[in-house]
Amino acid sequence: MDVGEKIFYPMHGAGLIKSIEDKDLGDYCERFYVIELPFEQNLHIFIKEDDIDKFEFRKLVNEDTLDEVYNYLNNEEFPMPNNWVQRYKENTKRLKSSDIFNIAYVLKGLAIRNEKGKLSLKELFMLNLAKRILVSEFVMVSGFSKNKINKIIEYSMEH
Repeated sequence: MDVGEKIFYPMHGAGLIKSIEDKDLGDYCERFYVIELPFEQNLHIFIKEDDIDKFEFRKLVNEDTLDEVYNYLNNEEFPMPNNWVQRYKENTKRLKSSDIFNIAYVLKGLAIRNEKGKLSLKELFMLNLAKRILVSEFVMVSGFSKNKINKIIEYSMEH
């Protein structure tokens, strides 16, 4: 991973490797990757260079994949368990993955359930998280505004 590289960080969304810095920690010095997550209120995460391989980063998808996700959101079938505990566990697992289609599945499946008024507060949070994660990657890949991406995703899910 190099400075300036755009990455996807599971459970947070699109980010940018801002720098690699040496930090003086008293008796020793550590090297850290500084990852900026601009769609998480400009959150900066510092990860030790030695620990960087423990994280499941991936490169951002390309525009063709974005089109595939838009089409995927247009599907009718997003079955989820009726038991909310099981549904929550499965959706948490999907959100922790770095697969953009898993995140889209959570968004659409929970949005369908939300239309019926059947979501707990935890699931409403999860629905908003899934949307925020998708929007962050779509904005960074396409260069469109957050507002425009939100409208495109909403349109994709309705048609």
